[in-house]
Amino acid sequence: MLSFYPLQKPPAFFAVRLFLVHSNFDPVLLLQPLQQLLADLLISVNYKDACRFFSDNRCLSYRFQPLDYCDETETHTSEAKHAPYIPRHGENLMNRNRELREIDERFRENAWDNVEMSSESRKIAEEKIKRDEQNIKTEPPAMSYAPWNDFYQKHEMSFFKDRKWIKNEFPELQKENQRILEIGCGTGSSLASLISKNEVFGIDCAPTAIDIIKKREGFKESNFSVQEITQDGPLKYREIDSALLIFVLSATPPATHLQTLRKINECLNPQGLLFFRDYAHMDMAQLRFKPEQIVEKNLYRRGDGTLAYFFTEEVLRHLAQESGFELLKCEVDRRLLINRKKKLEMQRCWIQATLKKK
Repeated sequence: MLSFYPLQKPPAFFAVRLFLVHSNFDPVLLLQPLQQLLADLLISVNYKDACRFFSDNRCLSYRFQPLDYCDETETHTSEAKHAPYIPRHGENLMNRNRELREIDERFRENAWDNVEMSSESRKIAEEKIKRDEQNIKTEPPAMSYAPWNDFYQKHEMSFFKDRKWIKNEFPELQKENQRILEIGCGTGSSLASLISKNEVFGIDCAPTAIDIIKKREGFKESNFSVQEITQDGPLKYREIDSALLIFVLSATPPATHLQTLRKINECLNPQGLLFFRDYAHMDMAQLRFKPEQIVEKNLYRRGDGTLAYFFTEEVLRHLAQESGFELLKCEVDRRLLINRKKKLEMQRCWIQATLKKK
C-alpha cells in the first residue's frame, strides 16, 4: 500500500514522500519509475532542482511503523489493513483548539481534540480488554532491552521525528539555562529543540541510540550514557532542573515504575520538575493488540519483544505520591484522528503530567 502527501522543499516545488506499510517491500524496485513519474510532473516547475532532490536518498523514506509504537508525532502511519492518517501540510499536530461540536462534521478535519469515546465504543473497548485479561500469564514478564537496541540498529534516526511540540506542551521548558535530563533519550528527538539554550543530558538502554546521539551536531558526547533505568543504582547525572520521561515508562514492567520515579526524584534539584507523557488506558494501540499479547493488566508485548503499558490517571497519581512528587498537572489527551478519504476514525489517548519534587 502506497501513500503520498506533499512536502514543501526549497526551492519552490513539491516533493513526494513515499511510505511503505509492509516492511518486506523493496522500495528500490520502485525508485526508477517513481523518479521518472515525478520528474514529469515537476518539469514545469524546476526540473534540475527536482532531479537533484530525487538523487538524495532522503526523498524516499520507507519504514514500517506499527501504530502501537507511535506517539502524536507519528500518527500518519498505520498497519497494513488501515489507510494511513495523512496530516495536511503545515498542520500542527499538537494544536488543542480543534473542537468537534457536531459528530456529523467529524470528517471535515484531520483531527479533533478532547473527543470522548461514545458510550457504545467505550463498552466495546472495555469488553475487549476484559477478554484480553483472561490471557494474563502467571509468571512476571522477562525484561530485556535487546529489542530496543535492535530497533535503533534498524531505524537509526528515521523513525521518530524531533518533537518540536515539547516546549508548547510543557511551557516550563521555555526557561533557558537549565540542566535538562531525558530518561530514555533515544536519538534525541525530545532534546533537539532544547539543546541550544540549555545543558542537556540523556541516558538510554540502547547503546546504538547513544552512539547516534553523541554524533549529532550540538550534543556534548560526555553528557550521554548507556544506563538501564530498571537496574539498581542512582542515575548517572545529578543536580538536574528538569527531567523528561516521554513514552518511556510504558516500555518497562509496572513493578519497576515506582523505583524509576524515585531515582528520578533523587537526581533533581529542590523544586525540580519532571515532565511525563505516555500511553493512556484504552488508547487505540491497546485495543489493537491481540489477546495473546497481554502480559499483565494493561501491559502488552509487541511482536519484537518490547513492552507497552497503558496508564490510568489513578495509577499515575499513586506513583507520584509514593515517589515524593507533587502532581501539579495531570490530564488525558483524547484525540480523534480522521482519514477523510477512507472515512476511518482513530481514537488516541495519551496521558500527560507535570510533577514537582517535594
